[in-house]
Amino acid sequence: MSRSSTSVVVVGAGIAGLSTAYHLLEAGFTKVIVLEASDRHGGRILSVIPKEGEGAIELGGTCIHGASVENPVFRLATEWGMADSLSLSDRICGQFREENGEIIDEELVRQVWELFLKMEASMDKIYTERKHSKDFPSSKTFKEYAEETRPQILQEFPEEKERERADKVFNVILNYCRFMNGDELDKVSADFIGQYKSFPGPEMTFMGKGYTGFVDKLADKLPGDIIRYNTEVTKILWEKSTVEVRCKNGQTYTADHVVITCPLGHLKANYKNMFEPELPESKAGAIERTGFGRVAKLFVYYDQPFWKEGIKLAWSEQGQPNTEKSDWTKQLVFFEMLPANPKALGGPFAGRGAEIMESLSEEEVASACTELLRKFFNDPHIPKPTKLLRSNWISNPLFRGGYTYLSTENRSDDMQHLAAPLPDQRRPKVLFAGEATHPDYYSTVHGAYLSGARESQRLIELYEQ
Repeated sequence: MSRSSTSVVVVGAGIAGLSTAYHLLEAGFTKVIVLEASDRHGGRILSVIPKEGEGAIELGGTCIHGASVENPVFRLATEWGMADSLSLSDRICGQFREENGEIIDEELVRQVWELFLKMEASMDKIYTERKHSKDFPSSKTFKEYAEETRPQILQEFPEEKERERADKVFNVILNYCRFMNGDELDKVSADFIGQYKSFPGPEMTFMGKGYTGFVDKLADKLPGDIIRYNTEVTKILWEKSTVEVRCKNGQTYTADHVVITCPLGHLKANYKNMFEPELPESKAGAIERTGFGRVAKLFVYYDQPFWKEGIKLAWSEQGQPNTEKSDWTKQLVFFEMLPANPKALGGPFAGRGAEIMESLSEEEVASACTELLRKFFNDPHIPKPTKLLRSNWISNPLFRGGYTYLSTENRSDDMQHLAAPLPDQRRPKVLFAGEATHPDYYSTVHGAYLSGARESQRLIELYEQ
């Protein structure tokens, strides 16, 4: 068979799915369709413009992590003339404020941050030292490692007041780590932190239309009728020589190859009934063991902004994952300013608090945010926001969460199993892409893009011209 006569169905029109289709079409595959369960492309990238003419607010993916030529997302954005729409992102910008509104000294914040980075580097070494040992057990969680390190960091501040404030800054950093890693830190493996790789370069965000502008550019590279929206795949039958794809709307497609790019959270909830024959234990086990984080975005929007700087919430104690709903706000990291839209404050957070937030009414969330802003700005007259913008990735059945992390249950070869085609490498009928399948760049947009390029290359090599 030739590339032009080979049929491929791509499941999902997120970055991984769009990347897969784009690379296949570029290589001469012409019988390619993309089945998307929702009414839009982009997956976990969702940029919202509150009012016409304003900049976007990101409810999903936000940053290009490592803005350099090595990063395919940055490289493409530059090639497509989008470089001027990028803005630098600073992880520790803004004021660190205590619950009484007092501002913590910038130098103290910098010192705690640098000490934390040393702790983080030491976790990287754990993986480097042990990665050659197959199936090594994950003996320590991120939370355990961090709490063991906390006293070592605090002893660098002999004065009681400084030590108390350093402790609060450390709480901010742990809340920050919760969303960077995707969930409660007692679920995240410290042993695997070093598996994640970074491209050189700063973090950058898109201005104007936001990250969706980049996704639209990628989607525009595809023929207009290639993406079938509102077409949720419910069954993959892969026992015969071709693969049958059944959809919720009653449509059925038959193809030589199917590339699955739906989020790991969706796979976790559906894989047992989605595949016939059932998945091999190696892949099913990897799906079960790999973490898919509870991550949310929350923003308050004001017609008349009252702030001059964004703030980090330096809580005196951390919110606990299993307490009552009123405690969810203690897992919020910050209300940061957005370069793209100066009328909004907010950002991401993760864990049980993010899940609770999604379950509350808009009025409940808006009231909680207003109370927090009044407390940390020490201003009882701050009004309720004009508008509240928030994500629902955790409760949305098409996603079931934000992005992948490696849990204490993971094995060292799980991501290889997640990426492995079925039935095997020589006969790749069912292929798997998505950020969860990239062993180095999981949880990122560039990881998703590269995974799509990888699986398309697998088929390209199978049908060498």
